[in-house]
Amino acid sequence: MRPLRPSLQMIMQDPIASLNPRRRVRDIVAEGLRMWPDRVVTSVDEQVAEGLGAVGMDIGTVGDRRPGSFSGGQCQRIAIARALALRPDVLFCDEPVSALDVSVQARVLNLIRDAKEALGLTVLFVSHDLGVVKSVSDRVMVMYLGRVCEIAPVEAVYDAPAHPYTNLLLSSAPGSRRPPVPDLTGETPSPLDPPSGCRFRTRCPLARERCATETPPLRALPGGRSVACHFPLDSENEATP
Repeated sequence: MRPLRPSLQMIMQDPIASLNPRRRVRDIVAEGLRMWPDRVVTSVDEQVAEGLGAVGMDIGTVGDRRPGSFSGGQCQRIAIARALALRPDVLFCDEPVSALDVSVQARVLNLIRDAKEALGLTVLFVSHDLGVVKSVSDRVMVMYLGRVCEIAPVEAVYDAPAHPYTNLLLSSAPGSRRPPVPDLTGETPSPLDPPSGCRFRTRCPLARERCATETPPLRALPGGRSVACHFPLDSENEATP
């Protein structure tokens, strides 16, 4: 794994806790480059300055300051600069804007989107915010209790969900214009003791006997979509055999 690690970088959910409070910003961003000198194209100082500049921060102004003197949004920008300094191939974003004010979220999302396009990154973006997912994603994977429900291009998921759980999520989103789904009964099962068969069956309004005895495989559907459901929804959100 060691040779692979520089190519896999991560942006954490809590921007303040993810930065060492005792270190200066320039040292935080430079740490990976000093550990992996083969990733240095020009010089460490130049790449640190370039990385901070890319997230809208001047190294002369912020380089010698420590994380405690920055806001959450500024700390997340520093964390993005640190992650991109090694010029990774894959960037993991674990709820990177959930701890930020709405006014700051857009700027951070734009930074991630710009980095993806400029550096040719593959970004794995984890979030529970459907609006954020739609704004940054090309393809979406929906999960429930640790199991994949659906994988599809972002437009397909939001325009015509194939899994009842995906349809529930979209219908429940604030401001959604989708038809409301039938009322659900029962509590969300514990992930430590999930239901047999389809894990969503105890709350699914379309569940049948087969859903309790057979775990639905992830199978391909037209349009580059895969769904794990015995009775996926069609374009009109009706169950199909």
